[in-house]
Amino acid sequence: MQYRLIERNEKHVAAISRALKKARRSCWRPTRTRGEAIAGTCTRSCANAASSRAKSTQRVVFHEITRNAIREAVTHPRELSLTW
Repeated sequence: MQYRLIERNEKHVAAISRALKKARRSCWRPTRTRGEAIAGTCTRSCANAASSRAKSTQRVVFHEITRNAIREAVTHPRELSLTW
């Protein structure tokens, strides 16, 4: 598959790319149904800002938006599968 950036989303990708340049790691929390593909596409799109310091790309999973659930997810992330 080939993905192209939609013009209206260029500013969002640029903002994420700027943030990744300063980051040591990135954690993605996309939807459950297409999560790996969406996170992988975002990672690849933002990786074009090749000077990113992010050492690892991980996926966090939580099913409720509470302080404890989010903390638990961020404490125990898993690697993002980019082989789809």
